[in-house]
Amino acid sequence: MHIVKINSEKNRLYVTIDGFMSRQEAKKLLADVDKALEQLTYGFDVISDVSNFDVSSELGAGELTRLQQAMQNQCLNRFIRVTGDQYVAKRFFENAAIDIGIIAESANSLVEAEQMLE
Repeated sequence: MHIVKINSEKNRLYVTIDGFMSRQEAKKLLADVDKALEQLTYGFDVISDVSNFDVSSELGAGELTRLQQAMQNQCLNRFIRVTGDQYVAKRFFENAAIDIGIIAESANSLVEAEQMLE
C-alpha cells in the first residue's frame, strides 16, 4: 500500500510505503508521485515514511530510482526518510538515492521528520 499527499502551504510531498508492494502498485506509486509533483514548486521538501515497508516487496531498484529521479528533476530541496528501526529498509532506499545524488536525512518518526524541516 502507498499514500501520496502534498501540503501546498509548506511546499512538501509526503510518501508512505507500507507493507508489501507489487510491481503494479509500484507503477501506480510512480504515477501518483508524478501527479503530486505537478502541484509543488521549486525547492520542495519530501518526507518519505518507509518504517513499515516490507523489503521482500517487488518494488525494485529501477522503480525506486525512477521515483527518486522524478523528485530530483523537480528541484528537490530536502529529503527526510522515516525508517524507525528498519535498518534493512533504510539501506535499501539509501543505496538507490545515492546512485542519483540524493542525500536523504533519517528520522525515527513522522513527528521528528516534521521538526527537522521547521
